[in-house]
Amino acid sequence: MFISLAINPTTYIVIFLLLGVVLKSKRWKRLCLTLSALLFLLFSNGALYQWIAEQWYKEYDRPLPERKQYTYGIVLGGYSYWDWKRSRPEFSEIADRLLEGIRLYKHGRYPTVYCYKTSIYYAHEFYALGIQTGHSRGC
Repeated sequence: MFISLAINPTTYIVIFLLLGVVLKSKRWKRLCLTLSALLFLLFSNGALYQWIAEQWYKEYDRPLPERKQYTYGIVLGGYSYWDWKRSRPEFSEIADRLLEGIRLYKHGRYPTVYCYKTSIYYAHEFYALGIQTGHSRGC
Protein backbone atom coordinates (compact mmCIF):
# COMPACT_ATOMS: atom_id res chain seq x y z
CA MET A 1 0.00 0.00 0.00
CA PHE A 2 2.74 2.46 0.94
CA ILE A 3 4.80 1.66 -2.16
CA SER A 4 1.84 2.22 -4.46
CA LEU A 5 1.28 5.62 -2.86
CA ALA A 6 4.99 6.47 -3.02
CA ILE A 7 5.25 5.83 -6.78
CA ASN A 8 1.99 7.52 -7.70
CA PRO A 9 2.58 11.01 -9.19
CA THR A 10 -0.73 12.23 -7.80
CA THR A 11 0.67 11.81 -4.30
CA TYR A 12 3.43 14.32 -4.97
CA ILE A 13 1.10 16.76 -6.70
CA VAL A 14 -1.24 16.73 -3.69
CA ILE A 15 1.63 17.02 -1.19
CA PHE A 16 3.08 20.09 -2.92
CA LEU A 17 -0.40 21.56 -3.33
CA LEU A 18 -1.12 21.16 0.39
CA LEU A 19 2.30 22.54 1.32
CA GLY A 20 1.60 25.53 -0.90
CA VAL A 21 -1.63 26.20 0.95
CA VAL A 22 -0.30 25.55 4.48
CA LEU A 23 3.12 27.24 4.40
CA LYS A 24 3.43 30.84 5.62
CA SER A 25 6.46 31.97 3.62
CA LYS A 26 5.51 33.53 0.27
CA ARG A 27 8.66 32.15 -1.35
CA TRP A 28 8.02 28.51 -0.30
CA LYS A 29 4.30 28.84 -0.99
CA ARG A 30 4.98 30.02 -4.56
CA LEU A 31 7.62 27.31 -5.07
CA CYS A 32 5.33 24.49 -3.89
CA LEU A 33 2.33 25.68 -5.92
CA THR A 34 4.50 26.10 -9.03
CA LEU A 35 6.02 22.67 -8.55
CA SER A 36 2.56 21.16 -8.08
CA ALA A 37 1.34 22.78 -11.31
CA LEU A 38 4.43 21.66 -13.23
CA LEU A 39 4.08 18.08 -12.00
CA PHE A 40 0.41 18.11 -12.97
CA LEU A 41 1.24 19.32 -16.48
CA LEU A 42 4.06 16.81 -16.81
CA PHE A 43 2.07 13.75 -15.75
CA SER A 44 -1.21 14.67 -17.46
CA ASN A 45 0.28 15.59 -20.84
CA GLY A 46 -0.73 12.89 -23.34
CA ALA A 47 1.44 14.27 -26.14
CA LEU A 48 4.52 14.22 -23.91
CA TYR A 49 3.72 10.65 -22.85
CA GLN A 50 3.36 9.59 -26.49
CA TRP A 51 6.68 11.20 -27.42
CA ILE A 52 8.48 9.45 -24.55
CA ALA A 53 6.89 6.11 -25.49
CA GLU A 54 8.08 6.52 -29.09
CA GLN A 55 11.60 7.30 -27.90
CA TRP A 56 11.58 4.18 -25.76
CA TYR A 57 10.92 1.81 -28.67
CA LYS A 58 13.53 2.58 -31.28
CA GLU A 59 13.91 0.53 -34.44
CA TYR A 60 16.89 -1.82 -34.34
CA ASP A 61 19.50 -0.17 -36.57
CA ARG A 62 21.82 -3.15 -37.06
CA PRO A 63 20.01 -5.86 -39.01
CA LEU A 64 21.47 -9.31 -39.58
CA PRO A 65 23.96 -9.55 -42.45
CA GLU A 66 22.48 -10.89 -45.67
CA ARG A 67 22.73 -14.65 -46.28
CA LYS A 68 24.81 -15.29 -43.15
CA GLN A 69 24.22 -18.74 -41.64
CA TYR A 70 24.17 -19.31 -37.89
CA THR A 71 24.51 -22.57 -35.98
CA TYR A 72 21.53 -22.01 -33.69
CA GLY A 73 18.61 -19.68 -33.31
CA ILE A 74 17.68 -18.87 -29.71
CA VAL A 75 14.12 -17.81 -28.99
CA LEU A 76 13.62 -16.42 -25.49
CA GLY A 77 10.52 -17.55 -23.64
CA GLY A 78 7.91 -15.49 -21.87
CA TYR A 79 5.70 -15.02 -24.91
CA SER A 80 3.07 -17.58 -23.93
CA TYR A 81 1.39 -19.37 -21.09
CA TRP A 82 -0.97 -22.29 -20.73
CA ASP A 83 -4.61 -21.37 -20.09
CA TRP A 84 -5.84 -24.19 -17.87
CA LYS A 85 -9.50 -23.15 -18.11
CA ARG A 86 -9.54 -23.41 -21.91
CA SER A 87 -6.81 -26.09 -22.16
CA ARG A 88 -4.89 -24.17 -24.79
CA PRO A 89 -1.87 -21.91 -25.12
CA GLU A 90 -2.29 -18.15 -24.94
CA PHE A 91 0.21 -15.72 -26.43
CA SER A 92 1.14 -12.32 -25.04
CA GLU A 93 2.02 -9.11 -26.87
CA ILE A 94 5.67 -10.17 -27.14
CA ALA A 95 4.93 -13.27 -29.23
CA ASP A 96 6.66 -11.57 -32.17
CA ARG A 97 9.98 -12.95 -30.86
CA LEU A 98 8.66 -16.45 -31.57
CA LEU A 99 7.30 -15.46 -34.98
CA GLU A 100 10.59 -13.79 -35.96
CA GLY A 101 12.53 -16.87 -34.83
CA ILE A 102 10.30 -19.08 -36.97
CA ARG A 103 10.64 -16.73 -39.95
CA LEU A 104 14.44 -16.77 -39.73
CA TYR A 105 14.38 -20.57 -39.42
CA LYS A 106 12.14 -20.93 -42.48
CA HIS A 107 14.48 -18.65 -44.46
CA GLY A 108 17.40 -20.97 -43.66
CA ARG A 109 19.34 -18.66 -41.34
CA TYR A 110 19.91 -21.49 -38.82
CA PRO A 111 19.15 -25.23 -38.75
CA THR A 112 18.04 -25.56 -35.11
CA VAL A 113 15.87 -23.40 -32.87
CA TYR A 114 16.44 -23.38 -29.12
CA CYS A 115 13.52 -22.13 -27.08
CA TYR A 116 14.72 -20.88 -23.73
CA LYS A 117 12.31 -21.09 -20.79
CA THR A 118 9.16 -21.76 -22.71
CA SER A 119 6.42 -24.26 -22.07
CA ILE A 120 6.84 -27.94 -22.95
CA TYR A 121 3.33 -27.89 -24.41
CA TYR A 122 4.62 -26.23 -27.57
CA ALA A 123 7.16 -28.90 -28.59
CA HIS A 124 4.64 -30.73 -30.78
CA GLU A 125 3.65 -27.46 -32.44
CA PHE A 126 7.26 -26.80 -33.44
CA TYR A 127 7.53 -30.29 -34.89
CA ALA A 128 4.23 -29.79 -36.74
CA LEU A 129 5.73 -26.65 -38.33
CA GLY A 130 8.78 -28.67 -39.40
CA ILE A 131 11.09 -26.88 -36.99
CA GLN A 132 14.05 -28.78 -35.59
CA THR A 133 14.26 -27.83 -31.93
CA GLY A 134 17.14 -28.19 -29.54
CA HIS A 135 17.17 -29.72 -26.09
CA SER A 136 16.92 -26.52 -24.10
CA ARG A 137 14.38 -26.02 -21.33
CA GLY A 138 10.97 -26.28 -22.88
CA CYS A 139 10.93 -27.33 -26.48
